Amino acid sequence: MSLKLAKRISDTIHGSVGLTDLEIRTIDTKVFQRLRNVKQLGMVDRVFPGASYSRFSHAIGTCHVTGRILDAIESNTGTKLDSKEIQLYRLAGLLHDIGHYPFSHATEHAISKHYANNLMNSVSETNRDSTLSHSNGSTYYPHEHVGKEVLRCDKEISTIIKEFGFSPEEIADIFTRANPLQFANLVSSDLDADRIDYLLRTARHSGLPYGSVDIDYILSQMTLDNSAQRRVCLTEKAVRAAEHLLLCRYYDYRQIVFNKTVVGLEWLLKDVIKGLLAEGRLDISPKWVENAIKNDEWCKFDDSYIVKVIRDRFAEDSSDLLGFKASAVLDRNPPSMVWERDIIGQRSPSDLSKSHNMYQTILEAQIKDWADEFGIPRERWYIWNYKMPITKIGSHVPIEEPSNENIAGLDDQRAQEIRVRNYDGSSSIIVNSNGSLLRILSDQSLYITRVYVLLSASNNDMRKEIGDRIADTMAQSEGE
Repeated sequence: MSLKLAKRISDTIHGSVGLTDLEIRTIDTKVFQRLRNVKQLGMVDRVFPGASYSRFSHAIGTCHVTGRILDAIESNTGTKLDSKEIQLYRLAGLLHDIGHYPFSHATEHAISKHYANNLMNSVSETNRDSTLSHSNGSTYYPHEHVGKEVLRCDKEISTIIKEFGFSPEEIADIFTRANPLQFANLVSSDLDADRIDYLLRTARHSGLPYGSVDIDYILSQMTLDNSAQRRVCLTEKAVRAAEHLLLCRYYDYRQIVFNKTVVGLEWLLKDVIKGLLAEGRLDISPKWVENAIKNDEWCKFDDSYIVKVIRDRFAEDSSDLLGFKASAVLDRNPPSMVWERDIIGQRSPSDLSKSHNMYQTILEAQIKDWADEFGIPRERWYIWNYKMPITKIGSHVPIEEPSNENIAGLDDQRAQEIRVRNYDGSSSIIVNSNGSLLRILSDQSLYITRVYVLLSASNNDMRKEIGDRIADTMAQSEGE
């Protein structure tokens, strides 16, 4: 590494991790120290007790892996990278999660529902950032945009960044992919430092083996293609290792993120946060976020902040629906999964995809009747309908590259796909590799539909009866 390392720390996953003076000073800022109190995995530790690591350790790990990848590219290609360029990407890896909300995606989902009312779904990625810049209370800030605001508006961290000759905007543009430069994929893509550290760290802390990524071999095979853009890619020998990484992600999600109890608890937390927002006990509007960053309140906005608001609401009134749900969050009383359909099949468009949507429609139409039948309020029922492709791009997507080789002109989704270097020095996306299992698996998606009910002590024995009732109804619908 051409960077001068000022300090080394010991990390559970990576061992001895070297940090530059800029990285140390950045880590010591109040907004970065806040990440110690934001769990990486939200409610997962309620099911896997050891999986309580923070975004603080993950961010440092991502910085380290970013540096290792750049070192490997230098070594494997003979390319000499500028030390400032290396520092820029390491810093983007370090700061990629700086804007995460407490409890991460659960809170962000609740905010999007409360403030945006799905408005953001109609906004193209091209115009998304400009739309969010208007803080009129009608939209919300995704965590990437919050990160950009933190780097711009927090005086402590922006001063340090500028002192070392960097601008907050150029760092944020990498992790928001507003300006996907040559090595932007090292921070955000199918094969990035963020994902590698996440999988390794989650495997260690959850006690499950699904994130055992062969990082050393992957690094040994990282290179650049011979295009004018010099895109990051892997040698053909590394296809199996890359496939394994993507499959690790798939099984990690299946076993941990999509665990039936984790999904139920996440829904419950999101619902409680939405209730607190509706009652005005929480304000996480864009205007509030901007002010909180400027007046140092953002540094206090962590998991414990949300828990305190939930506790206060429960103490004030535990008799209504929100109080009941708040109690369930605090006491770890997860909703019961009473019915599930879990299948792997063709990505959209397909008959399976249509039936997946049909199940949602049927359940939505029937659930009020079931709520009345069993005397359980509709607000305590939840339908979880999820579709997850194994890769970002299926092999049915046209793979022809545009005539110009400017990566900024590519569809951003395609730009994030793992690339494999061919013998002639060109590269192509991994799903186009004849020897890749993903050529087949990339056309597949996981389809999951579940029904949850938040039961109380008085109706807990209804779980099987409810499940049987739903199963009968769905079986009849399939037979029609």
